Formats: sequence, structure tokens, C-alpha cells
Amino acid sequence: MSSPSAPADYAMSPSLVRKVELVSAWCGIVYLTLLFGGWFLAAGFYPMHKPSAGAAEIAHIFQVNSFRIRIGMVIVMVAATTFIPFGAAMAERVARFEAPRRTMTYTFVMSAFSNAMFTFYPPLWWIIASYRANVRSADLTYLLNDIGWLQFLGGLDLILPMFLIIPVVALTDRRPVPIFPRWVGYLNLFVFVIVLPGQLMFFFYSGPFAWNGLVGIWIPLAGFAAWFLAMFYCLRQSALRGV
Repeated sequence: MSSPSAPADYAMSPSLVRKVELVSAWCGIVYLTLLFGGWFLAAGFYPMHKPSAGAAEIAHIFQVNSFRIRIGMVIVMVAATTFIPFGAAMAERVARFEAPRRTMTYTFVMSAFSNAMFTFYPPLWWIIASYRANVRSADLTYLLNDIGWLQFLGGLDLILPMFLIIPVVALTDRRPVPIFPRWVGYLNLFVFVIVLPGQLMFFFYSGPFAWNGLVGIWIPLAGFAAWFLAMFYCLRQSALRGV
């Protein structure tokens, strides 16, 4: 009796692979659009809540803008899902560089997933704060708002490995067509440096180091946006070249 034949190996076609990689690259732009659109435009989180504001002032913001805040934060939570394929596309390229080992790849994956989580859970705190804003005590709304801001902007430590692994790949890859160009490595190191001082927000209620200050958010936010645009460009070019 003849043995059963081995199952066929169904691989994705090169054209489909390219389409998936291009969509994953564009997810980075979608992420930025949904993040800023939901945060600043829909929810109206600009001007930003001041850490020095009192409980009554913060509670009033959530009472007056309750529905608007919930709409904006749902949009931001959707943005978190779009980062997952974008992060996966970068991790896949780290894996190509590191093969057959995977230490940096797994580190990158966990760090990228952390960014998705920090885009998802802080908006959930703001949704909770606005959900019963008219019946909840001002102090509880005050607490939930603090948790949202400090987690959203202060939890960046877990995403810092991404900004260190990309330079390792970009600056040590000696192949004729590298995974990432060298300038991307330097950009990632620059973003790493400008994000670090933002952790001082835990100790300030006003000024440049507070969560609404120049160092607390605006410089890191500008670097973060530049990083997304640069990585989108690299991923798109890599997909088009088939690298």
C-alpha cells in the first residue's frame, strides 16, 4: 500500500507578498492620521490639559466634552490596531538581518507591541473618565485623567528598544542592498535621545518638562512623527524593491 503523498506547499505569490508589505507600510501613515485626528481634532485635547489644573477644571472639561472625548478616544484606540502590521513589517526586516538567530527580532516585536498597548489603554482611561463625568466626583475624574496622561506619555520606556535595534541593523549591515539605510540608524538614535528627557514629566506640574511642555511632549512628538515618516519610506521602498 503506497504511503500518502506529502501536502503541497502553498506559498504566497510574490505579487501578494508585495501588496501585504505595502499595506503594512501604509499602516504607519494611517496610524499617525488616526492618532492625531482622534487625539487633537475629534477629542479636542488641544490645548492640552494642564498638570497644574485643579480637579474642578478637569472635571468640567470631561463633563462639557464627554461625547466628543469618547469619539476621539475610540479613533485613537483603532489607531493602535494599525500599528501592529506596521511594527510587524519592521520586525520582519530585523529578522532577515538577524537570521537564523532571533533575539533582536523578539525584542523588537515585544517593544512594538508595547507601543500598540500604550496607544490603546490610556484612551480607555479617558473614555472611562468621560463615561459618567456628570455623576462621578471631580476627584475621580481628576485621577483617571492623570492616569491617562502619565501612562500615555510616560510609558515610553518600553518602546525605546525599537529605536536601538534599528541602528544596529542599519549601521552594521554590510550587504550591497542593506535592510535599512545608514541615515535611518542615526535618526533612530536621535529619536531615542530626545525621548528620554520626557520621563521627567513625573516630577513636574508646569514648565517644559511637564506633560504639556516642550520637552515633555512636543519635542518627543515631533521626533516620533519624523520616525514614522522615515520608517514608512524605508518599508515602502523595501517592498517595491522586493528586499
